[in-house]
Amino acid sequence: MPNGGELSIVSYVNNLDIIIEISDNGVGMNKEQINRFGEPYYSSKEKGTGLGSMVAVKTIQTMNGTLHITSALNKGTTISITLPVYQEGYSAK
Repeated sequence: MPNGGELSIVSYVNNLDIIIEISDNGVGMNKEQINRFGEPYYSSKEKGTGLGSMVAVKTIQTMNGTLHITSALNKGTTISITLPVYQEGYSAK
């Protein structure tokens, strides 16, 4: 959010999943940016490398989680991360 704005982080449990929603009211993302999110060396920032988002996406996938992005240009973006709840003695695989 180059000109400032609001960032919201909310988490909750839904059945056997933990949901983390990260929302802002920044510049938003177009379809190409959403589709390429997490791709190595892709960044919409002038000095960005895209490696931070790649590591985040790979970490979520390694934890058997999912990531969903909704965004509107000039309105903001919401990233929803869903991770399975760890239960002793239970394997999701």
